[in-house]
Amino acid sequence: MNTGTISRIVITLLGILLFSAATQAQDKPESVASMPRSVEKVQLTDVLDAARRNSKKTFLINHDVQPEIVVGQIAVRDIDYPLLLQILRNNDLAAVTIDGAVNVIPVGIIRQYPLPAIPNDDSLHDEEWVTGVLPLENAPAPSIVPIMRPMMPQAAHLAAYPYSNSVIIVDRLGNARRILNLIRRLDQTTSPQTE
Repeated sequence: MNTGTISRIVITLLGILLFSAATQAQDKPESVASMPRSVEKVQLTDVLDAARRNSKKTFLINHDVQPEIVVGQIAVRDIDYPLLLQILRNNDLAAVTIDGAVNVIPVGIIRQYPLPAIPNDDSLHDEEWVTGVLPLENAPAPSIVPIMRPMMPQAAHLAAYPYSNSVIIVDRLGNARRILNLIRRLDQTTSPQTE
């Protein structure tokens, strides 16, 4: 083959590849990668002010919390307390009520605060952080922790207390209930341990 023939083959192959890529691009919906990367941030104080008006709660902000957060496509004026809790989660923040004031803190330090016990009613929102203890009858508590821990956020806590064969949990209420329900089901389906 001479140089002219090789050049025509290469140009033809490039043309086919470009045509194929252009056709595939037209068939695909807009991907996340092609969406704008800039996300509009709003002042946390504006968000808390709206939540205060809509829920009659008082807020305190930890000094380590950034002054701006992302709220997505939600109008700030419409933010109530349950929606605020979701927004805080999406910004790696958490809220804990102490002496009637809602403290907004980095989620990484949530376990250091006095969290309420898991209620038996709907008095708390699923996004609120809680703590609880679940004694097990059959399954050994230390074997449950490595199974369940990956289903929890990094800031959450799950530990076994082998002396009473119990698990201790710190998590958002919705996820804590889910995890504890799974642990109960595992406990019920485990044969009693004999010594």
